[in-house]
Amino acid sequence: MLNSFIQNGSHIIPLVCPSQKAQEGLFQAAVPLPLGLVTSLDQLGLVNNGMPQNCSAKISSYWSDKSIKWVALEFFGDTLNAQYALAISNCVPPKEASNNGINTCIKNNVITINTKDTSFTFDLNSANFKWACPHTGTDIKNGCLALYAQHDNLLEGKVKSHQLESFVNLADGSIQKIALQVSLTHQEPSTNILLHSTLTFTLYQNPNLLNIKHRLHNPQAAKHPNGHWDLGDENAVQFHSASMVFEFSSISSLTLKKHEYEQWQEISDRAFALIQHSSGGDAWQSPVHVDKDNNVALKYQGATLYNADGSITILARANPSIRINAEFSLGMEQFWQNFPKALSVDKNKVAFELFPANEQLHELQGGESKTHNIWLRHESNEAQSSQVILPQQLSIHSDWLNVASQSHFGFYSKNAVALLDDVISAGISGPNNFFQKRENIDEYGWRNFGDLYADHETAYYQGTDLFVSHYNNQYDPIFGFLKQYLISGDIAWFELADDLAKHVKDIDIYHTTEDKAEYNGGLFWHTDHYLPAFTSSHRSYSKLQDSNAYQDHAGGGGPGGQHCYTTGLALHYQLTGDESSKQAVLTLCNWISCFYEGTNTCFELLLALKNRDAAGTKNHFTGQYPLDRGTANYVVALLDSFELTQDRDYLIRVEHIISHTVHPNEDVTLRNLSDVENTWFYTVFLQAVCRYLLLKQQMEELDTHLYYARDCLINFANWMVNNEYMYLDKPEILEYPNDTWTAQDLRKASVLAAAYYFSPDNEQHYLDKAEYFENQVASRLNNSESKTYTRIMVLVLQNCGLVDFYKNHPQLQKMASYQSNWPAPQYENRGLFTSFIKVMSKRLIKLSLKNEFNWLKTRLK
Repeated sequence: MLNSFIQNGSHIIPLVCPSQKAQEGLFQAAVPLPLGLVTSLDQLGLVNNGMPQNCSAKISSYWSDKSIKWVALEFFGDTLNAQYALAISNCVPPKEASNNGINTCIKNNVITINTKDTSFTFDLNSANFKWACPHTGTDIKNGCLALYAQHDNLLEGKVKSHQLESFVNLADGSIQKIALQVSLTHQEPSTNILLHSTLTFTLYQNPNLLNIKHRLHNPQAAKHPNGHWDLGDENAVQFHSASMVFEFSSISSLTLKKHEYEQWQEISDRAFALIQHSSGGDAWQSPVHVDKDNNVALKYQGATLYNADGSITILARANPSIRINAEFSLGMEQFWQNFPKALSVDKNKVAFELFPANEQLHELQGGESKTHNIWLRHESNEAQSSQVILPQQLSIHSDWLNVASQSHFGFYSKNAVALLDDVISAGISGPNNFFQKRENIDEYGWRNFGDLYADHETAYYQGTDLFVSHYNNQYDPIFGFLKQYLISGDIAWFELADDLAKHVKDIDIYHTTEDKAEYNGGLFWHTDHYLPAFTSSHRSYSKLQDSNAYQDHAGGGGPGGQHCYTTGLALHYQLTGDESSKQAVLTLCNWISCFYEGTNTCFELLLALKNRDAAGTKNHFTGQYPLDRGTANYVVALLDSFELTQDRDYLIRVEHIISHTVHPNEDVTLRNLSDVENTWFYTVFLQAVCRYLLLKQQMEELDTHLYYARDCLINFANWMVNNEYMYLDKPEILEYPNDTWTAQDLRKASVLAAAYYFSPDNEQHYLDKAEYFENQVASRLNNSESKTYTRIMVLVLQNCGLVDFYKNHPQLQKMASYQSNWPAPQYENRGLFTSFIKVMSKRLIKLSLKNEFNWLKTRLK
């Protein structure tokens, strides 16, 4: 099938535009490449109707043989009669870099970036910047971040570091775009305010675009008394406002477009203020928006345009852009969705108010951040400057995807998900689709937008008020959405995934290094089960929530290993080249490693001795890991990190964890898997083992480690064939017997199908039982009234299609027979006293009083 894409000696992979109407734009796409096909960017080129086109490229992951696995593309073009494709040549000489690219220099602490038509400068002393275009008279003579503290005093930013990243043009080897990232610290000693900023300036040429991405971050650890994470925490930062301000050399004419679907409006006085107060939706005063006092302080529905002549225009939702002197345009991504926002023009100054000044101060919680995106465009040709350009995503041709997925970790066949297509399609087109869920609860505003409404938590709610519960990426809907995007090519799935990924990276991950090691960099749990969020925002536990709400209710705590999801973020990085997604994967991997392995301190080991029998934690004295979803998440995070870095250490750690969690010859009945409430997640761990087996098979490493894991899978699969059933066939043993359990049954189907695939002779009884579970899940969910609940849909999106994959995936190598005499597991051969002395001795040798003190300090605060 690979040969069907060959034309004149090159592979031609079509890219699919989301819309057939003619429009110019900045297009982004990512293309998966089969193992061994492409080893250099010199082999790649973008063509439109067969003609070469300028395009920047970034390699977002490699195969183990160092060939390219994913490449992210970005180019400016027009969809009118366009037929874009990526061309792959088998062997080409390296391109000699053209002199037409972007160049940089640093002199007197000023960074200068010159494109063909523009010059950008950033002053590392003042943190101000300029952007000039000699061909026009409209220049930014001074730009800056204006951040004000509680008392309206300016928090000046001090530059701590900077770095440059270049992107090569596939057409001629020149630099097509360049990104400057600057890190700043804002500190106010009198009010104890500390904030970090990251400004990323990305310059393009042809056309002359500048993207400014700003991330504001509170690096301090929250105090979270009694494990509660309410707004108003002692280490939250309250601040007055934050804006990106652009001072132009002159503004002689000004036009405004209040929304991308509206016409340009001339602003004769060259001054206005447009403020988005709230979402403008029917539920605009939803309790989603409570402040630290548990009150909703929003006063106005929608947006207000204040004109210089005193007139006022009321509108629901604004996504504004402006055009200055008919040759310079500015716009911002997702303006109304991330309210409050404001755009104002006055006396040659334009301000995008990211956090507008209003009656209430803004609060950034400890370890919380927020990122905003602004786009600017210089264009001397008035006809081409109709509006600022926001990026659009292109899809991959489905036939190519099927070719590439033969060697990718991915299950992207349309036929594979046919049984559950009604449930899946309801996610973007049904009456309770994910976009409508946003409206139902008003999941908007800068802290909320992108997250999913956890409406399944309302199943037992008897009240009439809106019940607020946030989902926080449980079971990885980012991956589920992207998986469906790749299968269907429907851009709506990508939009959901992209919005959620941005939210998770900013809000749901705890960005601090100053708390407990098992919290730092972790992913916050979803809102506590069956309870409204109150003032916990997206941090699970509030002091206002009832206690003892359900069996084993914790009522407080922090990020935990059983809630860690990285595969969606890894795939998001591969599809977009967004470095923050890759860093989020590595951050979460480091956190979950600390959660299970600890910090190597002696005080910590004493606590581990006390808690050695606690569920969900590693036993540091036997070395055994719990058989649960937390260990599964740990394995998957390591595998995702390996996929993105090719650092072999991640894979070695996976093999250690598997061999210290299960054994190929163990008596599965001793695991007490009939106690479903406490053991159901063994299937999640086995799914992680299957992911490892696929990777090892891909790498052609059929070694002892692979067969150990394979035989563990077969051992458990044998028990499953004889003992497993649909969960709801025994509702009396479940605390809440609902269709979430039915969706979880898909995991059994995938594990058994994998056992079929990896068994020596593709033993049919595994596949028969797998298809039984898949068919039962499809039959029951298709007729379920609760099938559109968020958790059920996410489980389906994550786990659908696996039976088809294992059934039809070509067997790359013949698997050896099951081995019944593996050496006894090491974790069964350790006595407690001997193990304690041995482990403590190792820690004493590396004793650090500073580390011991820091470990104590984070627990005594």
